[in-house]
Amino acid sequence: MSGGHFDHGCFRISQFADDLLAEIEENKDWDYSEETLVRLRVAHKIIVSAGKLAHIIEWLYSDDYGEEGACKRIDKILGDVDD
Repeated sequence: MSGGHFDHGCFRISQFADDLLAEIEENKDWDYSEETLVRLRVAHKIIVSAGKLAHIIEWLYSDDYGEEGACKRIDKILGDVDD
């Protein structure tokens, strides 16, 4: 089994991102303004990236990824965040 060093915490971050997106898209219980929804969408993108980073780190510390491969993956995600 892959991962596990951090008890698969990366999946909890990704699940939070999925749950947040569902709330943003539905927006019926909260009826937030578009201004707030814009900020929530930006936050969602960052949380998705955090989940991806956590996944890479989890696999690195579990010896599923080598340092070079992990660094390349991290750099790609961090480059995507800056876009």
